[in-house]
Amino acid sequence: MLAIAVGMDDGARWVLNLMLGPRQGEALGLSWSDIDFEAGRIKISRELYTLPWKHGCAQQGNDAWSCGFASAWRCPERHSGGFFSGPPKSESGNRSLPMPAQLVHALKVHREVQLLQRSKDWVAWVDQKKVEHDLVFARPNGMPVDYRSDWQAWKDFLKLAGVPEGRVHDGRHTAATTLLLLGIEPRVVMEILGWSQVSMLTRYQHVLDEMRTDVADKLTSHWTPDPEPEHNVISLADRRAQRFGGAS
Repeated sequence: MLAIAVGMDDGARWVLNLMLGPRQGEALGLSWSDIDFEAGRIKISRELYTLPWKHGCAQQGNDAWSCGFASAWRCPERHSGGFFSGPPKSESGNRSLPMPAQLVHALKVHREVQLLQRSKDWVAWVDQKKVEHDLVFARPNGMPVDYRSDWQAWKDFLKLAGVPEGRVHDGRHTAATTLLLLGIEPRVVMEILGWSQVSMLTRYQHVLDEMRTDVADKLTSHWTPDPEPEHNVISLADRRAQRFGGAS
């Protein structure tokens, strides 16, 4: 999967997902000011999320609106919806992540490609607090990537890599499992994933146990000597036993 990702324009998104497992909103809310290439760190301090739009026009009946559209997002006077930024899911969600060399390289390449692909109408996204964000993962015009578009891009990536379909969140599970299998201190894994409760670790215990059992089975198979080949040579003693029923 990583080998496929490094050759894609948006591959840094999936390298990040598989290696460090940030939540989808955390990844989509990243700004370039959160990336410190010299220190090799990523700061997680916000999430991107969406709220449904509401009609701003007059309602005419149970399901009819004066704008003529059933969907609120199409209403010219819509309000209260769209993209917002907010703090991470929990206090432990505010964290600084170490960047593996592969991720550093992928993000640098991503930045170069992103600058080339910017449209003429590009502007930094301004959140509900009037703060500008030069988003790491954005549309060509600078606006945030919709969750559904991000999910579809993940599905396309999995298909290209020949991996069964799964959720974007499954990349987070992959990162957590890999970190634990590598023997990273559980407390450090909690900090990287932004977990606030130790109980989250127990969810992966059965996966680790199954993998360790698989390792034991493979080792057993590897070190089990091959059975000695059968042959048709019969000793004189065996021949006597066959003829006389074991009598001497």
